[in-house]
Amino acid sequence: MKKLKSLFRQTEFHALIFCIALGLLNWPFLGALRSRRLEVVALCLFLFWLVLIILLLLISRCIEEDDRGCSGESRKDKT
Repeated sequence: MKKLKSLFRQTEFHALIFCIALGLLNWPFLGALRSRRLEVVALCLFLFWLVLIILLLLISRCIEEDDRGCSGESRKDKT
């Protein structure tokens, strides 16, 4: 679990996720799905968005834990 948390805190991982998401939501990906039914395309897109949202939630929680763990105070106390 510590390896996963350290991976989520790395800026390079954030850039990798951005590039993958950009590539998957690019026009060729959407054009390849054109041959299928609309319901299947919508389901694929919504599942992809759901995975991205969950991944971003995990990243934000790991970063918040790191902020609290290093200094011993909450983020509100820092501002």
